[in-house]
Amino acid sequence: MQGIVRANANYLQKIVEALSGYGINMLDYKLARKDVYLNSANLSATFQRMLSEPKSKQGAEKDIHQFVVLNHILFSNTANLSAAVFSKEKRTYPPGLIVPGRKALNKLNEVRKKLGDETSDYIRSFKKEFAF
Repeated sequence: MQGIVRANANYLQKIVEALSGYGINMLDYKLARKDVYLNSANLSATFQRMLSEPKSKQGAEKDIHQFVVLNHILFSNTANLSAAVFSKEKRTYPPGLIVPGRKALNKLNEVRKKLGDETSDYIRSFKKEFAF
């Protein structure tokens, strides 16, 4: 769970940077997107293995299923946004469009802390740089 939240935060961060007018390295963007794919697949596989365990060993399968689905929806929406941001047509975006992305990053960071993930200094420095 930590891995997918961290990957989604990193991927969303790349898109918010692009929306903010910062040039981003396409390789870094593609690696962030790939990391979400891999972590999503790992989360889904782990969930499926959990379901194959005896009922007495399973815990909170409904909550975990909801987490898997919501992460898939988040990634889908983020990918949809990235398609518009990285289209061949260059445009500037109003600050009001960037604010929801920043709020989403804050929420993802809160979730990461609740899951005990304190590994990413990069996202913290981004947070300071853009003064959320």
